Amino acid sequence: MFLFNKALFTIADRAAAIVKRLKRKISKLGPEWKQEELDALGPTLKRYVVSQQLNRRLLHSRLARAESVAKLTKLTPEEFWESEEK
Repeated sequence: MFLFNKALFTIADRAAAIVKRLKRKISKLGPEWKQEELDALGPTLKRYVVSQQLNRRLLHSRLARAESVAKLTKLTPEEFWESEEK
């Protein structure tokens, strides 16, 4: 099984790779803004910053899910799907 051009054979390995990638994406988004700082911005820049903050929250949610999956399972994808079919 390949993910990001890497051979990752367990679900935990795949989740760990996703965690690493999400952390990198989050670090590129910049700092969290305070409401007073947002109020000082013009409407176009404010809209952009708010959308980036919403994106940051979404990525944090995805990160939490991937971290929990990485910690909980050592199944291979095939083993996982076999257990789901039963």
